[in-house]
Amino acid sequence: MKKLPILLAISLIFSNLERSNNKYNIMITESKVTDIFCIADDFCKEFEVEMSKNALSSSADATKRRRKRMMSDAEVITILICFHFNTYRNFKHYYLSCVCGQWKHLFPRRFSYNRFVEIMPRCFVALQSSSVLPASGNAGNQLC
Repeated sequence: MKKLPILLAISLIFSNLERSNNKYNIMITESKVTDIFCIADDFCKEFEVEMSKNALSSSADATKRRRKRMMSDAEVITILICFHFNTYRNFKHYYLSCVCGQWKHLFPRRFSYNRFVEIMPRCFVALQSSSVLPASGNAGNQLC
């Protein structure tokens, strides 16, 4: 089965939005958040495999930290994508009221706002790659 690029698949989720006065009335439901997370999680798993194939080998003397993080990259990417599809103008207000308030049961091990902002740059490479690279690895279906 051929997979869609992550942002194309997400845009299909939001394709049935109502439009009034040249603005979208967007209400992201919990089921849409779950759908976005599933797409992002599948992409992150494939992306991690590809990155590990192309990574430089480290020296045997180097200590490696293998502590499991509280939030996965897929959760961070899901929060960022939902912010861009939402009507909030301020990310801090969105994170504190929506993610930590309304969706606290969807993200039970969420970071504080300050820690989340520190973690965001780590996910930008995967998020950017998801916008240009198809999940199937076929370069003919690039989303630009």
